[in-house]
Amino acid sequence: MTDTYNNASGSDTSTPALTLSSGEEMLGTVVMEMLQSGQEINRHSLCVKLAAKIDLSTDPALEAQISELIGLVLKKG
Repeated sequence: MTDTYNNASGSDTSTPALTLSSGEEMLGTVVMEMLQSGQEINRHSLCVKLAAKIDLSTDPALEAQISELIGLVLKKG
């Protein structure tokens, strides 16, 4: 998904609509995807969705961030 905007020189530039700069943004994006597709939101479904993102990722830093999110979702208290 991309948005088009004019850069300082006035020419069109395509860029990702959302740059995931934090775990909160990533988790929010995952929740929005699940809500839009009619999926139930619970700890199990969030972990499954996040694990699928790890499986598709080729970026070790992103995989580590997603793994940390899974840990936060599963953490009690």
